[in-house]
Amino acid sequence: MPQNKQRDRPRSKHEKRKAPLEDLLPIEKVEHGIVYTKDGRYIKVLEVAPINFLMRSAREQRNLLYSFISYLKVCPVKGQIKVLSKKSDISRHIRRMKEQQAKEQNPHCAALQDDYIQMVQEIGSREAVTRRFFLAFQYEPFNNRLASESDAISSLQAVANTAANYFRQCGSEVIEHANEDEAQVEIFYTLYQRCTSQTVPLASRAAQVVGAYMVDGHEEQLNDIPLGKFLAPPSFSVHSRYIVVDGQYQSYHIIPGDGYKSKVFAGWLAPLVNAGEGVDLDIYWTKEPKDRIIQKLGQQLRINRSKIKDASDTNTDFDDLENAIGAGYYLKNGLANNEDFFYVSTLITISGQTEEEMEWRINEVRKLLASQDTQMTPCYFRQEQAFLSALPLVALDKQLGEMSRRNMLTSGFASFFPFISYEISDENGIFIGINKTNNSLIIMDQGQVLCSGATKDVFDNPGKYQAARLTGCRNISPVRRLGDNRILALDWNLTLTTAEKTTEQTKAVAIRPHCLVPVSEEAAAVWKERPGANLIPVNAPLVSPLPFDWEFCLENNLCWTVKKDSGSSSQPPVPSWLRVLPEDLLLLT
Repeated sequence: MPQNKQRDRPRSKHEKRKAPLEDLLPIEKVEHGIVYTKDGRYIKVLEVAPINFLMRSAREQRNLLYSFISYLKVCPVKGQIKVLSKKSDISRHIRRMKEQQAKEQNPHCAALQDDYIQMVQEIGSREAVTRRFFLAFQYEPFNNRLASESDAISSLQAVANTAANYFRQCGSEVIEHANEDEAQVEIFYTLYQRCTSQTVPLASRAAQVVGAYMVDGHEEQLNDIPLGKFLAPPSFSVHSRYIVVDGQYQSYHIIPGDGYKSKVFAGWLAPLVNAGEGVDLDIYWTKEPKDRIIQKLGQQLRINRSKIKDASDTNTDFDDLENAIGAGYYLKNGLANNEDFFYVSTLITISGQTEEEMEWRINEVRKLLASQDTQMTPCYFRQEQAFLSALPLVALDKQLGEMSRRNMLTSGFASFFPFISYEISDENGIFIGINKTNNSLIIMDQGQVLCSGATKDVFDNPGKYQAARLTGCRNISPVRRLGDNRILALDWNLTLTTAEKTTEQTKAVAIRPHCLVPVSEEAAAVWKERPGANLIPVNAPLVSPLPFDWEFCLENNLCWTVKKDSGSSSQPPVPSWLRVLPEDLLLLT
């Protein structure tokens, strides 16, 4: 029998077992745009359009975070955010090009268009990567009463509308689909069959399954085909360090609860979100009742304070108790200031077409996280559980959740904001190239010329607000004109002297991060007596190591970068003041 042959087959040293994925599918059906799970839960999955957060000004970033914080205050008790990287879908762009080619009467132009289409297809299939962002949450019955289907449908729809309203305030939007059921099934089809779904659309897969039923003479069962028949890939094997699904190697890792950096900046997950093809991210949250947490915090604080009285300051436990007490008071003060308490877990999926490619990506992601002072731990012997947890069903494995759980307040969770993308693409535009930052396609439409000239001249004087953002300048603030050479930077609350005369059209000012100059306390005292000092106080900046620079984020959201010394990895000293030269202020219209 086939089962005996399978049992007699010698197994690999690292292979755990093989099982049909259809048996592991935790979904019973999809109706009304809602996923019904086999354990009796109701799940709603929304697709969210990302924004280019890091290209926004400090004022825009702050407003976006406030909007996200507002959503976290009303979000469901449990939820999951999923970031999925995949090959770019350039079919609509190619279809548009072919339609234009069909209308072209000049045979030479048609030949050029044909070469262009072939080039886009070749590069797009080999290098281009795009990202999809999902938000999943489950129905929570009121007062733990028995859940009814009608209540679940209406409640989840209301929660989805609330999320759409708040994400619209964040500058993003929830993507609406003409057929919600088909859209939900397509998400899981893409996750279960990463390789097959790139060449076989869901409609074709459905036709194959229906055709197989008809060939086998099961026409009477066509209306009762299990969902697993459409989603299950042909192969699924579990190993201690990875799994192989549909011919793709996938390895799962978590950020342990004590593996996060204690202080982070808004959008700190952007490098990981945009790490490239084969790197997916799942963030799970659970919002705890504030009253219960305050009671537990008070109880634990009293216990720790009594313990520290009996501990000597030379005891190894003294520092741990002191840190625990400080963290407890931090959480208690945050809760008293209307923040909520969350448990947050992060799961990272790293995949490749071969085991060697997967291992290479694991090492690259580990180095990327190390540069952010963040740890990553593999889910050894829990790969199958991690695979099921990575589905957008808000069902993180209990053991993985305990290993990765980190408590944080609303403001800390808001800094995760993962709906970030560097993609600059317009399907109605012209192919420019590949964004080497994250391998996304750059297709831009013909539009107004913002600025022109040599590259150095454009960077030195972009002239327009949009041009400054496109050239990567992060320090941009709206201004109020105080005189011919005086402005008030509203976002930074700084009065600055400019070398260039301002006009009524001057709307903003930009400062390149590397143009800020450190100034000692003594030198600042001298500069204060001179006009055009443009001094900026530095108070407890947030320091972040970048691949080639050190980045200092000031309290007023100004960013200053310092080149890393190739001979030393130590952080440069923090100055008391920074200064910007009047000629380094970029006036924008």
